[in-house]
Amino acid sequence: MTSQVAVANFHGIAVASDTVVTQSSSEGMKTLENMSKIYSLGGSHKVVLVHSGNADINGVAHWLHLTEWIRTLTEPFSTLGEYVNSYLAWANNSKPLHTPLSEVNLMNELLNDHYYYIKNRADSQLESEVENLAEGLKLEEGRIHEVFEQMVTEGKDYLDELIDFEGYTYEEAVKDLTSADFKIDEKIDFIFKDFVITDELRDILIQSAGLVLCKYQDMNFVDSQIGFVGFGAEEPFGGVVHLHCRGFYGSKIHVFVEQRFGVAPSGTEDGSSSIIRHFAQGDAIYAFIRGYNPRILNRTLRIVRDKIEEVFGEKEWEITDDDGEIVGKKTTSDLSFEIADETFKEITENFSQSSFASPLLSSIEGMSIVNLANFAESLVGIQALSTYSQLGAATVGGLIEVVTIDRAEGVIWHQKIGQPTLKESKSTTRN
Repeated sequence: MTSQVAVANFHGIAVASDTVVTQSSSEGMKTLENMSKIYSLGGSHKVVLVHSGNADINGVAHWLHLTEWIRTLTEPFSTLGEYVNSYLAWANNSKPLHTPLSEVNLMNELLNDHYYYIKNRADSQLESEVENLAEGLKLEEGRIHEVFEQMVTEGKDYLDELIDFEGYTYEEAVKDLTSADFKIDEKIDFIFKDFVITDELRDILIQSAGLVLCKYQDMNFVDSQIGFVGFGAEEPFGGVVHLHCRGFYGSKIHVFVEQRFGVAPSGTEDGSSSIIRHFAQGDAIYAFIRGYNPRILNRTLRIVRDKIEEVFGEKEWEITDDDGEIVGKKTTSDLSFEIADETFKEITENFSQSSFASPLLSSIEGMSIVNLANFAESLVGIQALSTYSQLGAATVGGLIEVVTIDRAEGVIWHQKIGQPTLKESKSTTRN
């Protein structure tokens, strides 16, 4: 995992990243330190890239892919968005950096992920129902098929609701599957061999294959995340454009690009004098900024709901309008959820914002560029400390690299692997 953050105000932007890389395999996890995840574009470009997520793209180290694009750059682009467009245009012509087989392998991974998700949901539901049966009884075949049908249908419904990859249609996805000579029927028969596959369900599963390829969803096991951070030549205010990169298939790169997020003067839409944008692993940073841990809050509200239902039991109340007419009924469960929802909104939308997030952003507004750098480093440090204090391997740590970007000085490294820190450099000069 990775933890990275960009903190900005009208003075400039500070970016910090840990330098630990975790590699997973069938034999377990291995942690490597001193791996840079921030890339400067060099020259007069006032932009850096921050990389997280999957270390490779179609079997090639993503840092190599990025540095090959950086080598093609000459003059700065006018906007941060133009840097993103330049990278994507270049990527679609970088075919020598990956193989056609890697595209087929990626499509295969994506289809397997969806199909096995359906199978595992069905198996889990059926196992739960079997446990509740009296000894010696078995689930009826009709019920087994009903559960399977539900999971297949819900899987397609989920895909239908997702956003499309820009410039890639369902028809193109189907064509690419055909060109790759995918044996989808054989895959379906193998994965779902324990279920009865009707023609209708087979059609839904085949349609889902195309949707898996043309729709965007978070898939951490394959996705790379690239943050473009800084200033275009014509942009007085710094910002971040976050690129979610799935990889190559159908001879093109598939990405989801978030809307630019940055500092803006008051009076503009979503204008803000300061911002914090964290990437990848950031639960501890989130908790620090907002004053609450979502996991703890959700767990607390779950306990509150259970206690309300335990105290009141299964009761039902009539709901009346202003005229005293009965307009409906409400159960204990309904009441417990309403109370939990209202509590959640009060904490997250009111108390958290007024007591934590807003005061913090106000403090950031007045920070110098050096203070921004120190603060960004501290936020990543909080995340690193959090991973050390929790169960499992510490997935954030090592030297924290820090870089700042401003319109006057451009890109300045404050801490970088293999180089003395800015503080050490100044100290040496004085001596």
